[in-house]
Amino acid sequence: MKFKADYFPAPRKSPQGWKRLRQLEVAMLEEEVDILSEKLLDRFPEGRMFSEKYHRGKSASWIGTEGIQFASTLTAASRAGNTVQAVFRVPWPIDILSGDPIRLIGGVEVSQLENRAHFRQMGRCIAVSWQSQQQKPIIRVPVLKEQNGHQVDYSFDLVHTPLTINALFDAEDAEVTSFLDEVEKILLEMTTCDFASYDLYTHALINPKRHRSTDRRSAGVVRYAALHDNTYLGFCGPRGIVSEVMGVRPDIRAALRGEAGLTV
Repeated sequence: MKFKADYFPAPRKSPQGWKRLRQLEVAMLEEEVDILSEKLLDRFPEGRMFSEKYHRGKSASWIGTEGIQFASTLTAASRAGNTVQAVFRVPWPIDILSGDPIRLIGGVEVSQLENRAHFRQMGRCIAVSWQSQQQKPIIRVPVLKEQNGHQVDYSFDLVHTPLTINALFDAEDAEVTSFLDEVEKILLEMTTCDFASYDLYTHALINPKRHRSTDRRSAGVVRYAALHDNTYLGFCGPRGIVSEVMGVRPDIRAALRGEAGLTV
């Protein structure tokens, strides 16, 4: 597995074995979502970005009198629906030739995807959601430890900025699966799964070269953690064990802090 969540049937007990949901999760700042947009369009110049509201309506009337609004970035597309969600779809050539906006977004609502013809019609399409910049990119993790009869506070900040990509698709449609594989490659290019582990209580380095293939973080997330004291990327041990935490590698942290004029 390359990501926290990968492939599973949709629904899981569906007799339609070809029906799949692919879900990919990484940590990425909202300011980097537009970089993702650029990379998607570089790879698929004919792609369209639009608000996810066009896919969750009960009928075409949901689109309203303003018509479908396409955007050049995922964040711009999300603003049309006042959310932090957007859709990226690469229309089929026949959709582009038609010039019909309804066909350009897939021509069928997600809730009405029932048969293989519908899935083929929707085609190469992903839904992207992320955390708003209006929210702090960190969560405070409270940690208290008994020492010499006193409670010592070892609380720390954890960078928490999930970006999730979902795609409901026909697993036997080679063109669609190839498209999704390319999307995965873009995420792999933008993220790393290399980090270091530290002792939470002493901040001492435990392992300078830890690697976890399913935990991927963008350059922006790594930089944020490096520039803020007592800030980590995640947990290394099983749930509930917080003595070993995931952080930025020492050499990378030193380089990033040096660039920012901060002490190492």
